[in-house]
Amino acid sequence: MARQATIEFGCIQPSQVPLINHHPIPANLHKVSDACSRDQPKQREHLSVTMSVACAHSFQMIKSETTLVQWLCHFCRSGPHWAIFECSYCKLQLCRACTKSA
Repeated sequence: MARQATIEFGCIQPSQVPLINHHPIPANLHKVSDACSRDQPKQREHLSVTMSVACAHSFQMIKSETTLVQWLCHFCRSGPHWAIFECSYCKLQLCRACTKSA
């Protein structure tokens, strides 16, 4: 099973780099990592990942009175539509068929 490489403040730690075709880790990678560990604290950078929150969708139809404004469905990418259903909470825009599955 291959190990995943992690990044600590932009420096790759050599102990966490996967072995490729069972070859040892190059010596210059150790030097880069040692330089990085001296310059920067040994704390891991925690990235905030945006995750979708469950939404109790409340769809309302939006209609276009002209052909200039048209929408694409956010799920199936169908379109252009002159009328689309938009959630009043999360602003998700879906076609009629996709509102049934959301």
